[in-house]
Amino acid sequence: MKKPCTLFLALLLSSFFSIIHAAKTFEEATPEPPARDITFGVLQLINADTDTSILEIIDGATYALDAVGSNLNINAIPPQAVGSVRFTSSDGYTRTEGVAPYAYRGDTSGNYIAWTPTEGTLSFTVQYFSGGSGSGTLLATDTFSITFVQTATDTQAPSAPVATSGAITTSSVELSWTASTDDIGVTGYNVYKDGVLESTLGNVLAYTATGLTEATSYDFTVTALDAAGNESAPSNVVTVTTGTTADTQAPSAPVASNGAITPNSVELSWTASTDNTGVTGYNVYIDGALGSSLGNLLTYTATGLTEATSYDFTVTALDAAGNESAPSNVVTVTTTSTGGTGTVWNLTNNNAYYNAGNVGIGTTDPGTWKLAVNGNLRAKEIKVETGWADYVFEKDYPLPTLEQVAAHIKTKGHLINIPSAAEVAENGIFLGEMNKLLLEKIEELTLYILAQERAQQELKARVEELERLSNQENRARE
Repeated sequence: MKKPCTLFLALLLSSFFSIIHAAKTFEEATPEPPARDITFGVLQLINADTDTSILEIIDGATYALDAVGSNLNINAIPPQAVGSVRFTSSDGYTRTEGVAPYAYRGDTSGNYIAWTPTEGTLSFTVQYFSGGSGSGTLLATDTFSITFVQTATDTQAPSAPVATSGAITTSSVELSWTASTDDIGVTGYNVYKDGVLESTLGNVLAYTATGLTEATSYDFTVTALDAAGNESAPSNVVTVTTGTTADTQAPSAPVASNGAITPNSVELSWTASTDNTGVTGYNVYIDGALGSSLGNLLTYTATGLTEATSYDFTVTALDAAGNESAPSNVVTVTTTSTGGTGTVWNLTNNNAYYNAGNVGIGTTDPGTWKLAVNGNLRAKEIKVETGWADYVFEKDYPLPTLEQVAAHIKTKGHLINIPSAAEVAENGIFLGEMNKLLLEKIEELTLYILAQERAQQELKARVEELERLSNQENRARE
């Protein structure tokens, strides 16, 4: 028979070990609730009526049904390729989706099936598998809880985004901004241009403003919105200037001429060119080589030239884009010579004369001309002594018929005995001779008019004779 103290000790030890075993069994039977967090994918609350995202779900958030709507769904967006996604909610609902969009309540080709949650809190477990139908490796798990209430007063606006600009063209600007945060969730963004609402967007982080005017400055700001309509403070101001269309149109070619010529210099001038954006300057070329680049001037004096030397000058116009016009007409000039020593001109009674040869003005080669001028002459009167055209009124003058004149004009393009434009351009004309020819045509015209007058008088006489005979015959019949 055991002693009483020994029996008591055995019972005490047995009870202690029983308590330890029971506590361990209870601990194993009651696991800790999992930590709720969304760390793998993105969970969106979807408007099933419009198939658009309302907001990105935040673990522990409360959503007012009168703000987000009653026809909802949830879309899971994994950050990598998965074989399937399984949703399990605390109301006992389970669904496995094999293709995107991975919809909690399902979809038909992207058309979300409506789910109407009731007030209260729902816990969700979203599992991402490598294989279809929840098979393969469990890649990750997101867990979260959200609470739906019928009405909630949300007065807290989202945080302000930070905006920046991207590509800029002549008529568009790309904008982007950081994601704003909100106690309930951001639902969209407003983009303002120069303080005026440009566009209201969904939950996106980029926008391209189009239809802008080239070479124009614009100020853009962005604000964030939540489901209750709260609008954040505006972002930083993004100031951009649209680009300018490349200018490829060259100015028109100027028309150049020369002025005073010395042994070592020539004065040049030209007409103003025109351009679609504006002329900025001119280039002057001497014998095909650039002589000088000027600003927006219309005159230039070429210096440092060699006396008695011929030069070809051309001028081109420039615009701000560097486009250069076609060259102007070629201005050919010959610098004058200082000449030798000795008396050339004679002066008698204030009359200067020169009878030793020929004189050239603006040219060093007068040829056989007593006075050769390369340029313009100005005089109040020039007297020409030459033959005149009175021979037209001689009886034996061969006045061409009008048929001959018409045939000559049709064939040659000018009157008989009058030089053509090509002949004048090549050989020039003598003023006295040309005046004689013009008078010849005037006198021929006079003869044509007189002949026409005689013909009209003869015709009139014949008509009067016919009328007389007709009247005489009528009286005889009476």
